Amino acid sequence: MKTVKLPIGPIQLFSLLFQAQFGLGVLSLPHAVDANAGPDGWIACLLCGLFNCLQLLMIWKLSEQDRSITVFQMLRRRFGPWLGGLFNAAIAVYSLTICYETLVNWVFISNLWAYENTPAWMLALLLVGVSAYLVAKPIRVFARFAAFAMAFVPLFIALICYTLKDAQLDFILPVFSSGLANIGMGAWSSLMSFAGIGILMVLSPGFQMPSKSVLRIAMITNIAVTAVYMLCAFSTTVIFSSEMIGFIREPLLFQFKTISFKLIDRTDLIVLTIWILFMLTTLSTYLLLFASAVSALSNSKKESRLPALSVIAIVLVACGAWKLNVSQLTRLQDFIALYVPAAGIGMTLMMFMMVNLHKWLSGRKGVRT
Repeated sequence: MKTVKLPIGPIQLFSLLFQAQFGLGVLSLPHAVDANAGPDGWIACLLCGLFNCLQLLMIWKLSEQDRSITVFQMLRRRFGPWLGGLFNAAIAVYSLTICYETLVNWVFISNLWAYENTPAWMLALLLVGVSAYLVAKPIRVFARFAAFAMAFVPLFIALICYTLKDAQLDFILPVFSSGLANIGMGAWSSLMSFAGIGILMVLSPGFQMPSKSVLRIAMITNIAVTAVYMLCAFSTTVIFSSEMIGFIREPLLFQFKTISFKLIDRTDLIVLTIWILFMLTTLSTYLLLFASAVSALSNSKKESRLPALSVIAIVLVACGAWKLNVSQLTRLQDFIALYVPAAGIGMTLMMFMMVNLHKWLSGRKGVRT
């Protein structure tokens, strides 16, 4: 029986783009932006969302060059196996780095808050195994899972809003007290949470809708993610104050721990269970980017992700079995917070410039002939 490839719809595209940028940094983002922006961390998230629009526009323009193939395949086709392969190899390393950071962060927080007696390798196997299964299937399967995970985002937001009953607005006043330079540094550190927008580079063959509709949905998604991150940073600041957040790695979990109902005593454990879905979509996003980049390196006519996924899944589980302590994880996250935004923006800008330069040179050659 022949399998019919159904296109990705607008809701599924919104879910994919939202989940790709939501999950990895949501619990620790307030702590990350507070290190530089202080009580103005929520403003840093707004600035980061505005800056992410520029990167989104470049990625969208790249994906529009040839919608029948991924951006990675387009790069190899236009620039050949050497230069195109160099871009794809860089993206593969970039994606693999974030995969590892996502995995060790998941293992650390899960062991610390809920599953302290569960071996690290078992937690790593669970996350990597499910994520690899989602990526190995057609993209529509991943899109459906992302849409399912989106159903829990309103609950996440509602719990945050409920905790605002204990807010102290004095903790964020006066506004802009940290200075524009520190707010800018806080925005840079929060760019790590928006890095998943790169998934748009591999989605073009999967949907059938006008180009402007894709851009409109992507922009709406960026606004929604920015608003949620602003709410997270704002709520933790008005509840704990900037000084206290500096000593708390996951302030949102402590914030949820203050909520208690008659039927539910540990609300933070409920949130942690929901967070698993968000981490699955995050890891699946970067596994998809990695597998697509490696597949483009092999120059296969039909994109095959299974070989690359099988190898990298084994490597990630083996690396995740080695649990990092607090200082090691902090150093890793500090390094990635500087490396990932620079690498992601740098590669996107370079690809955008090279593609447009190639188009311009090809046009001039056509005129001369």
